[in-house]
Amino acid sequence: MYTGIYVDNGDFLAQNCIMAKTTVRPRNPHFFNFIMSAAVLDGISIPKAFMKDYLEGEKCEGRKATLRTLKGGKSWVINTKGCCFTDGWEDFAREHDLHVGDLLVFRYEGGFTFNVIIFDATMCERLYPPLDSDAANDNDQILKEKNDANGYP
Repeated sequence: MYTGIYVDNGDFLAQNCIMAKTTVRPRNPHFFNFIMSAAVLDGISIPKAFMKDYLEGEKCEGRKATLRTLKGGKSWVINTKGCCFTDGWEDFAREHDLHVGDLLVFRYEGGFTFNVIIFDATMCERLYPPLDSDAANDNDQILKEKNDANGYP
């Protein structure tokens, strides 16, 4: 409900403004994690605000999360402790060659499943070879050149 007066120039000057509170939640919310230390192999946490806003009421402790990337269409099952990805995270981090300076964007798909996009220090999405072996050989060379340029082994 709006109450107020119109001023000489025709503008409406609101005195009391009551609006209904609305909560718009994205269908597939995202969070990101910037890798700032070599402790990345120990695990990373789901932000508390993300848990509160989008996973309200969902149990996190001892739950298995599924992480999916474009790398070969494979999924990784990761155990959680508190809101932290723990057991299985080290394998995910090694398989994706995570380094300090990488940015991971997590998109929640429901059912404690997350699609993960990885950006490297060049601020570009990290390339991974596809399952097709001929294309994989071409992409291996591109990936090697890109990683060499960034100082990655």
